[in-house]
Amino acid sequence: MIGRASSRMPGADAGAGPRPAVLVAVAVLGGLALAWPMLATGGPFAFHDTPGYLRGGRTALQMAADHLGRLLPASPGAAGGGGAGGGAGAGAVEEGPHFIRSFVYSVGGYLAVALGGPGFLVFLQGLMTTAMLLALPEPADLRRPGLWLAGAVLVAATPVAFFASYLIPDIFSALIVLHVMLLVGRFDRMGRGARIVTTAIGCIAVAAHYGNPPMAMALYGAALAWLALRRRLGVWVLVCGLAPLAFSPVANLTASTVALKETSTAPLRMPILLARSIDDGPALWYLQAACPTEPLAFCEAFGGRLPTNLRELLFDPAGVRSLTEAQMTAIRAEEPLILWRAFKAYPLQQLDSFLGNSRRQFLRIGTEDLRPSAGLDAEMAPLPPATARGAALLAAYDPVFRLGAGLAALVLAGLALTGRLSGRERVMLGFLVLGLGVNAMVFGGLSAPADRYQTRVIWLVPALALLALARRRAP
Repeated sequence: MIGRASSRMPGADAGAGPRPAVLVAVAVLGGLALAWPMLATGGPFAFHDTPGYLRGGRTALQMAADHLGRLLPASPGAAGGGGAGGGAGAGAVEEGPHFIRSFVYSVGGYLAVALGGPGFLVFLQGLMTTAMLLALPEPADLRRPGLWLAGAVLVAATPVAFFASYLIPDIFSALIVLHVMLLVGRFDRMGRGARIVTTAIGCIAVAAHYGNPPMAMALYGAALAWLALRRRLGVWVLVCGLAPLAFSPVANLTASTVALKETSTAPLRMPILLARSIDDGPALWYLQAACPTEPLAFCEAFGGRLPTNLRELLFDPAGVRSLTEAQMTAIRAEEPLILWRAFKAYPLQQLDSFLGNSRRQFLRIGTEDLRPSAGLDAEMAPLPPATARGAALLAAYDPVFRLGAGLAALVLAGLALTGRLSGRERVMLGFLVLGLGVNAMVFGGLSAPADRYQTRVIWLVPALALLALARRRAP
């Protein structure tokens, strides 16, 4: 019989959970299970950004070899060869501007693919996802068969496996939200090992994409503030809440200072925010008015042929790819100034665009941007799919994802309104909703609404609903 839940999780005193070795084995099996879409279609899922991420990792390593080779003394056998800087690393870097969409994910993804192929990268993403999910239930819950049935439904009927099999860092946005949910709802009941593992994954998740740090600042900041108000902000929680925020800038600053030509918390980034504002209008209108009189590097680089939309600036041959590395460095440094001046000149238009894009993003779910492939070629580009199974699978699952998310939201709302969620579950649900909203604002509002941005985190709604149902169906 279901009664009103207390603030203590159901089954918290029902016994200890599985041993660590068992959890490690389950995490490995979960990493393999989350690769089922890739196994079913014969290859990973990709996007037209996939080569940019993976080739960016190769570029970063080549630039590091070149830069470090110039700093190291020439070897005795390098006479006549131009010293250490004249080795293979120096000559491997192409001329022109270099772009890295995420230093941490690009380098890690490139090395994973180089070592074990796309399947190894998919396995690692699934392994980290499974490890975070195993920390969500109470230890005693892991002994209930109903929980494992709920986990099987999650893997089979939600987007989580598709995004674990996706060769871009989208799955990590959900892992940020999941780590924040653990901070507010589970951290004081987790063991030291679980805290360290989940926080390490949280650090990787925040650093996996240059758009993740602002999302993380909002979510971790809200979580720490809430815990402080509730007088639950212990040392462990504080350290594990601040670590993901510190890791990304420290890692990127260290890498860019030691190995690259640019010292930045987002090294060699593409000017995506500027491109978004140009596409929406305010930055374009400001530049059209300012270029005749202002000594802006952007104006000098493009002269009288200002790009008028996002695609023209970022992807056309006459856009940023036609510039020199020095010009691109100057534009990156100048981007915040242009954005601020454009906002001051057209605040209502910029705010309307941001809020409109965020609103449209919040409920936009689908599989439009997931593209099945047969693998990667030598240039890290996705190959055409070997069969039509991938497209057929996505077409079949698209309504399943939408229906599942809607039903799960109704289940959670019903449990919350009838008092059948514990206090901690209600808090986790609140931060899940906050995470969905912040994700929509950062990626839909600052970039552009896209199916994959919200679909990559919406599977957390069925995850929490299935966990709640599994607990309440237990004796």
